[in-house]
Amino acid sequence: MSDPIDARALRNTAGAAWLARIRVVELLAIAALALFAPVETPSVLRVLLTGTWLIDAVCTGFFAARRVTGRPQVLALLLVLDAVLLTFALAIHGGPTNPASAFFLVECAFAALLLPVTAAATVLGATVAGYALLLFGPPPFGSASCHVDASAYAEHLRGMFVVDAFASVFLVAVVHRLRASLERVEASLADAERRKARHEKLASLSSLAATAAHELGTPLGTIRVVAKELERAAETLGNSSLLDDARLIRAEVERCRGLLSELGQRAGSAQGEAPIRIDAEGFGQALREILAERSLSASVHVRAERASFRAPKVALVRTVTNLVKNAIDASEPGAASPVVTVECTSVGVSITVDDAGSGMSDDVLAQAGEPFFTTKSEGKGLGLGVFLARELAEGLDGSLTFERRMPAGMRATLSWPHAPSAAPTDTP
Repeated sequence: MSDPIDARALRNTAGAAWLARIRVVELLAIAALALFAPVETPSVLRVLLTGTWLIDAVCTGFFAARRVTGRPQVLALLLVLDAVLLTFALAIHGGPTNPASAFFLVECAFAALLLPVTAAATVLGATVAGYALLLFGPPPFGSASCHVDASAYAEHLRGMFVVDAFASVFLVAVVHRLRASLERVEASLADAERRKARHEKLASLSSLAATAAHELGTPLGTIRVVAKELERAAETLGNSSLLDDARLIRAEVERCRGLLSELGQRAGSAQGEAPIRIDAEGFGQALREILAERSLSASVHVRAERASFRAPKVALVRTVTNLVKNAIDASEPGAASPVVTVECTSVGVSITVDDAGSGMSDDVLAQAGEPFFTTKSEGKGLGLGVFLARELAEGLDGSLTFERRMPAGMRATLSWPHAPSAAPTDTP
């Protein structure tokens, strides 16, 4: 069983990616403030601002290189450093009267979005302490002087308006993009959970097939031996009717043994068979031979812009054969034979199976691919073929889709992209 998926880690990683982009702009802005500091700025503030800027920049680079910026403790540390850095920058440029003090709220917003309660409270405490130091602290930090004339106060109000508008737009944009990132992570998480559940179902099918083969192997072997003895006795007695019955029993026993073996192979092949390089034309010919051996009537066409592709060959042949059999079963007697088209392009591989059957209802389409779901009559199928076909497609980062054809029939499309270049494993 695969390891559980850490949803919080995924969300933190998505948030950290956005925070990292914004921090680059923030560090550049603080550097500009330091360079254009007033001449009368105390040297202690210059040292504190420069030192904190360097620590913040080094921590950002170090944690980004170690790829741990998604951890809550690391995010909290970086946000606290930001609050300290903003405090020193404001101390140089106007203290609490600087409209840019509104950016303390941005730090709090990030903390609320990305951090657990304890870590967010730590960042909140750092921002409150920073503003309090600017407002009530001793020199050179405290600068709680009031505006001495109306013109200066009006200038301050205009600055507050500009900063509040910018901060509002900034928060809305960032939160919107961050929410979009989190939604994509949630979708990926749901897809991973679904794949995990289907993988576990496939593993259980393999176990079930192995158990069935083991439990039924002995009685089937006994029936086979007894049928052989009956066949010999019937030959000795010259009883043709008994001889035919004994041979029928042996044939059905062999069929049962073959079905159990095939079930085990089908359940395990998608998990255990490694992809190999397959010649497109050769695959089409092999598919024609398999269909002919099983008396399945279908035409196979190959369109190859690219000579070969990679896939688990045995599982792929079995999957396409099963899709053809399903197409034949869905067609009325006398209807046109299914058409299989294998297309290998520079982008990927697509295998379609077209039939002239009655099609699928919306309810059937919604359930197609679920294990043990089948519309066939009892004894005609287990409802595993489409499930295993979809597992094969998803294992190749592809998909299995069904669509209605006009005026009648269905099209099953198994498609997947070409895998990245790897060491070739050629077919013999």
